[in-house]
Amino acid sequence: MPDPRLKTYAPQAVRHLAAAGLSAARPTWPQAPAGIKRIGWITNQPFATSDLPAVFFDAMRERGWVWGTHFVLDNLHYDGRFERIPGLAAELVQRRVDVIVVSGSPAVGPVMKATATIPIVFLTVGDPVGSGFVSN
Repeated sequence: MPDPRLKTYAPQAVRHLAAAGLSAARPTWPQAPAGIKRIGWITNQPFATSDLPAVFFDAMRERGWVWGTHFVLDNLHYDGRFERIPGLAAELVQRRVDVIVVSGSPAVGPVMKATATIPIVFLTVGDPVGSGFVSN
């Protein structure tokens, strides 16, 4: 049965991630100053090789969220080594992130197995219904 915690967004809808992903608050990781939300993001490649962070940070800024003041972002990447994904998911759970963002279908299942309490937002998933991640 698909997990109701998951939200799916088309790649062009990254701008809406700010509002959707941060709605469910959780205590922040102890190293984060009080009131700052911690976003964990698992990607195949590091953010340095992508335009996605600029779009995301612009969208957050448009909504009044400033990096370092209102949120911090932990980007973990698996470099095409899918066997690393469960460990990366476990690391984000240990860091007590407020939301986990997943880019790519291979990472969704391991993240779902790693947590039953942290909201999961995913992008660039070809068939989330057919994959069993969501019901519709």
